[in-house]
Amino acid sequence: VCFEQFIEPVLRKLTGISENKFRSRKPSVTAKMAKNVASTSGREDHIRVALEERGGEIWANPILGKSGLITTLVKADGLVVIPLRKLGIEQGEVVEVRLF
Repeated sequence: VCFEQFIEPVLRKLTGISENKFRSRKPSVTAKMAKNVASTSGREDHIRVALEERGGEIWANPILGKSGLITTLVKADGLVVIPLRKLGIEQGEVVEVRLF
């Protein structure tokens, strides 16, 4: 997350690659959130998730824990971003999962 927020913009600017062109190369999938996830308004949260197929649908299971723990990163398939002014994600809500 830190790399994407701070280093990528600098690299894009130095190389002249537009953000839209760069972002389009990152793979993502649409999934349903398996559990409610709370967030604080005014803060963008990046939730690590593990993907699971159930009944022909892809579900994103949140992996909760401190962001510095490597074990949560190892278990995750990708990230779900909760925007600044949103108070969380409801169970069953469709989300975009940015894959690692």
